[in-house]
Amino acid sequence: MKELVRLKITPEYLGSSYVFDAKRGYYSEESLYNPINTYGQYKSEIERFLLENQEISLILRMDKNVGDDPSESHDFSTWYQLMKTNQEIHCIQVQIFPPTYAGDVTRGELQGYKYGLKGVYNLANTEYFSRVELVEQFALSLNMKAKIMSKPQSDFDFLDPRPLKSYLDSTKFIKLQMYVLLR
Repeated sequence: MKELVRLKITPEYLGSSYVFDAKRGYYSEESLYNPINTYGQYKSEIERFLLENQEISLILRMDKNVGDDPSESHDFSTWYQLMKTNQEIHCIQVQIFPPTYAGDVTRGELQGYKYGLKGVYNLANTEYFSRVELVEQFALSLNMKAKIMSKPQSDFDFLDPRPLKSYLDSTKFIKLQMYVLLR
């Protein structure tokens, strides 16, 4: 970290909504950490370390990133392959998240560097969906049929629990972008 500072390079960290317990959703940059799994604990430890050096680092906290290339690995590409082969898509019941386009995350990162941002910013889609609703909308947009199986999280073989309401409040980043555009 000291070497980056010496070279006047802002360390940037791609954080995660997993730093929260995901019981209520719409978490702001000031919401208290309360991870429910190992991944969230790891991400929160790194964020805390960087926040101790907030004047020199940028944390962009994200949620569920998706792409538009079917050859890449993300939920949409997985769902597309399952729909093509008429297989079931298994969804966690009541899981709600904001699918955020990976290209928007990249643009957000570039904006962060361009304007010398420091501190924590949530960088996620402002719209959020249940996983079932998102699969339905995705299938509709492709004029395909989806066999959706909505199951409780306990029916999945996860080593750690997954957040159920992980959507983020990106107002701070959006207001900053509006301020920059209006200058």
